[in-house]
Amino acid sequence: MMIQMPRLVLALPLLMSLACASGGVPAQGGGEAVTRVPMQGYLEVRTGEGTVTSHTVDSPLEEVWGILPKVYEQLGIGLTTHDPKQRRTGNAGFRPTRIDGTRLSRFFDCGRGVTATPNADRYQVTVALFTTVLGAGDGRTRVDVEVNASAKPRDVSGNAVHCSSKGTLEERIVAAIRGRLIEPG
Repeated sequence: MMIQMPRLVLALPLLMSLACASGGVPAQGGGEAVTRVPMQGYLEVRTGEGTVTSHTVDSPLEEVWGILPKVYEQLGIGLTTHDPKQRRTGNAGFRPTRIDGTRLSRFFDCGRGVTATPNADRYQVTVALFTTVLGAGDGRTRVDVEVNASAKPRDVSGNAVHCSSKGTLEERIVAAIRGRLIEPG
């Protein structure tokens, strides 16, 4: 005679390890990602998953701050925030299908579907993207780029999944800043 344990009891160690493995501290200003594990109801595993990367640009703070709106425009990202006091600009929740003509899977890892197609290219991706500039001394500027993204199936109901940044968007923003600082106008 075989005794069957409820699925929840068997899955509990896995779920606990997932919850414990994600014990990171949310990035400054970053959001909280929610993973729902379907069972009889849902188990929510919450993690702060935003990322902030820092880069240094060999130009004065005011010059870098002045071109940030043009950089976002160049990438096709509208601004919802432009705070001169905090030197912070960005968009709190845009939904691109491409960024700068490039598929979203180049920027984000949102997992893969059953056909191994990147979810970033199939799902509706929502991105919070902010750039903050700070003086770094000696006429240089520190550029902090904060990214937090999630994706949700377009055609069927489903829960959002967290998307991790591949660092490509952050690099593209900094490259655009440097390019605009070299080019006149």
